[in-house]
Amino acid sequence: MRSRIYLVFLLVLACIPHLLFAESTFRLQTVRVVGSHRFHEDDLIASLGLKLGSNVDVQALKQAADRLMQTGVLASLEYKYTPLSAGIAVEYDVTDATGFLPCRYDNIVWLSSDNLTKAVHEKVPLFGGEAPTSGELLDEVSLAISEVLTKSGVVTKVRYELHTHGINGPVDAILFASDTIKPKVQGMTLTGATLMTSEEKIDNTKRLIGDDYSAARVHDSLATGLSFLYGNKGYLRVQVGEPEADIVGDPLQAMVAVTVPVTEGAQYRLKSVAWSGNNVIPTAELETPVLLRAGDIADHGKLEMELQDAQKDYRAKGYLVAKIEPVPTFSDEDHTVSYKMKITEGDLFRMGDLHMTGLDQGALDKLKRNWKLNRGDVYNGEYLKAFLRDNSSLINANGRAKTIKILQNPTADKSVDVTLQF
Repeated sequence: MRSRIYLVFLLVLACIPHLLFAESTFRLQTVRVVGSHRFHEDDLIASLGLKLGSNVDVQALKQAADRLMQTGVLASLEYKYTPLSAGIAVEYDVTDATGFLPCRYDNIVWLSSDNLTKAVHEKVPLFGGEAPTSGELLDEVSLAISEVLTKSGVVTKVRYELHTHGINGPVDAILFASDTIKPKVQGMTLTGATLMTSEEKIDNTKRLIGDDYSAARVHDSLATGLSFLYGNKGYLRVQVGEPEADIVGDPLQAMVAVTVPVTEGAQYRLKSVAWSGNNVIPTAELETPVLLRAGDIADHGKLEMELQDAQKDYRAKGYLVAKIEPVPTFSDEDHTVSYKMKITEGDLFRMGDLHMTGLDQGALDKLKRNWKLNRGDVYNGEYLKAFLRDNSSLINANGRAKTIKILQNPTADKSVDVTLQF
């Protein structure tokens, strides 16, 4: 929504000419900000920068409105002023912006999150732990964090960045980080991880020891690793909590011991698997390489293997962009899980042009004769791996291993041009 600012003149004293009022200054008697459901009125008034009892003119009221809008916390703003016998009363009518995200202190370890948020709020009244992704509020908060840390003896520049959930996922948080002093991880403890062996804990944390500390990186790395580790044992809803970092030794050296809570949850067994959206491949064929049966522990690894097999079946039939989305439904009564495999088959691709370079002409001629996909044939997306394997002796003649550059380029007419550069 485009931001709006409206100026409404309410001249209740008819004896004051409009031009005279616009060019005069008046004592500011009262200020109101109404319409917000997110912010306290006192915080909005403080952010306007207007002082009760001061002399203001119309331009000062507009500049205050501009300041408030530039923070990014509002979608719209209207204001009106009323002349009084001893000055003026001003009222701002606002609409909150949407799209606020939680803010996290990614590597700021010198103060607790609660105490830091409270200290920053005193400097930036519109900050209470959440912020919009656009506007000047983020810059104000970054500067305020730096000032608070400086008072604590930690002089550092603070930056912010947007955090995404998973690869190519949605933006789900705003991270503030020290850009000058970067804490390093000295040690890490996983609490609540009773099912993990000592070796598993070491394997899942050793890549983070000695690295620059980032709460987001620690959380995301462990969430990925433990989802597979626990998922392969049927603990499909394991949760990794927010890391807590404690300074070890000199605060300016910023070595930290990190504690990460793990909630293991229940172990689930498979109840059922249902396929939908599959028209090209019958359900019976998709279920042929069944690794999981009803009643088995819901092994995430075996489920992934089944999905990969189904994906290969589609690729072999020319459906190169087919997608299979497993949608689980959990039953907490008997700790079972049912999956709906939602398939989007996509377009059928056919063989386009074949290009081979980098070998002597005799070898290239033999390879082209051995290639069994003709132009216009359904493109078997699994064929190329078998072709390279079956012709490895010809490709690596005289014992010289070849580095092969492979290009499979889908075209607008749903064909695939294959280029092999040896």
